[in-house]
Amino acid sequence: DEYHGLAIFEAIRTSITPVHGLVMGTAMSMAAIILQAATKRMITKNSMLMVHYGSMSLNVDAKDVKPWAKENSRYNSWMEHVFLKRMRQADKKMTLKKVQEILKTDCLLTATQAKALGLVDEIV
Repeated sequence: DEYHGLAIFEAIRTSITPVHGLVMGTAMSMAAIILQAATKRMITKNSMLMVHYGSMSLNVDAKDVKPWAKENSRYNSWMEHVFLKRMRQADKKMTLKKVQEILKTDCLLTATQAKALGLVDEIV
C-alpha cells in the first residue's frame, strides 16, 4: 500500500540519523521509492529495481471515483519528482518528461542500470 510506504519513506527521509538502504534481490514499486529516501543507497550486483506509476483498485461508490483519481494523479506527480531529484544527481540533463516515460510501464532495472540512472549510489 502506497500510504504505508509513504510513512516509511518520510520516517527515513526525516531521520536525524543517516539511514543506508541495501537492496538484496528486488526492490519493486514502493520499495524502490522508499530506497530513494535513504542517505546511501546500495544494491547487490545481481539485484534489481522495478519502477512504475502507482495504480489504484477502487471499491467505492461512483461519486468517490473522481477524488481518488485526483489523489492518484497527485501521488504520481510526487513520485515523479522523487525519482527526478535522484536521477538528476547522476545526469543533470534528466527531464521530467524522461522520468514520465520511464514510469509509464513496469521498468525493470539491473543494478548497473539503476546506478546509471542515479537510483542507487553503489553496487556491492
